Amino acid sequence: MLLTMAKFGDAMRLLMDHKGVTGVQLAQDIGITTTSVSRLLNGQSKPRQLTLTRIMQRLCSTPQEEQLLLTTFAGTGESDAEEPYDPLRPTPQDEIERVTRYLEVKSMSVAFESDVDAIL
Repeated sequence: MLLTMAKFGDAMRLLMDHKGVTGVQLAQDIGITTTSVSRLLNGQSKPRQLTLTRIMQRLCSTPQEEQLLLTTFAGTGESDAEEPYDPLRPTPQDEIERVTRYLEVKSMSVAFESDVDAIL
């Protein structure tokens, strides 16, 4: 597989082809719209950090593939517009991450209260 690319969209398309993943599948797997995937592939927008992470988790199985995406992302001379984000419509993955963080903080709080009770 050729591992030198100039554009993020080209690198993403190469990895999708290599993995046999369609734009529709990728959109469903990482929780964005098919329009967002199309805009990323065509260089009309760049992914937010969370989306970049999800793309890498879905498409990259080697450090070289990860480096390819990171290098092309960092060198993105494409549009500076980020993919659209609608905070009123969080993705299921966003909700899972939010709940996970909440439960982690809550469990630390309960442990702290137990420690304080034991000391007093």
